[in-house]
Amino acid sequence: MKKMKPFVSVVVVGFNGEKFIAKLLESLESQSYPRNRFEVILVDNASTDNTSKIAESFQKAEIIQLKENTGFAAGNNEGIKKSKGEFVVLVSQDVWVEKNFLSELVKTMQEKPEAGIVGAAEHPYDGTIPKAKKIVESSWMGGGAMMIRRKALEEELFDENYFAYCEDMDLSWRMKMKGWRIFLNTASIWHHAGFDRSDISSWAAAIAIRNRVLLLLTYGSMGQIIKSINFMGTANSNSSREKNNSHKNRGSSSREKKKVSSLSLFFSVLPLLPSTIAKRFSVMQNKKVSQQEIDSWIRETDKQLWGKES
Repeated sequence: MKKMKPFVSVVVVGFNGEKFIAKLLESLESQSYPRNRFEVILVDNASTDNTSKIAESFQKAEIIQLKENTGFAAGNNEGIKKSKGEFVVLVSQDVWVEKNFLSELVKTMQEKPEAGIVGAAEHPYDGTIPKAKKIVESSWMGGGAMMIRRKALEEELFDENYFAYCEDMDLSWRMKMKGWRIFLNTASIWHHAGFDRSDISSWAAAIAIRNRVLLLLTYGSMGQIIKSINFMGTANSNSSREKNNSHKNRGSSSREKKKVSSLSLFFSVLPLLPSTIAKRFSVMQNKKVSQQEIDSWIRETDKQLWGKES
């Protein structure tokens, strides 16, 4: 008798995503993975557009309607709590996936029982698909498209203090510290719907900076915390100068506003210090990796964010 495939839950957090959501849901309905072996849960973070209405046209999608925008971290937690799958897939609302997306992620999870997270590969949508499949170990996985083992989620959920940005890195590191491993399967492919990082709002940029600092305070050694914060400030300053030099004729008021806003939100880390210190004590108590290895994760992500290691 043929063994039944594992049941999978796909959780999508939506917020004013009416121009994206149909394409994502259509790509999920076109999966090679058996449709009766996965569920789709859309957590609508109090959208003011037609996100939920469009999703309702996909009859097999379950919709959880929230009364306020709780953020990416809390929205995913809500979906995870409602999910039933042995594996939970988190997908951003503004992506779409290739037909073997789920099949490949499940295959890697089954082949590697030590995997807490298996991520899919973002690929430019130019009609070409990589021919060579690779399974690559990673220090963290981004929340754009990743599968998480239910057993690992029973130990850890997203930290809702993060709201959005860096929450995936935080979850990844907590899982690795408990002994879970993280892999990327390059044969599981997703595409992004043209997000332009230069269009990121000052609020979002400041939240990302604040959350990066929270990460450093939670996981880094004292030396690495000082090194990374200094490095981050220098890199951010250089980036701002380059941007200013390339926009000399556009005036300075909006740039000054962004700088003040970022500074203000940077110091918003202060009210979160007590809970961050308590969290650091908790995660460090039973960690199964050395501090040197954790600091190497920080240096690796510094390189990914700023172009070189701190």
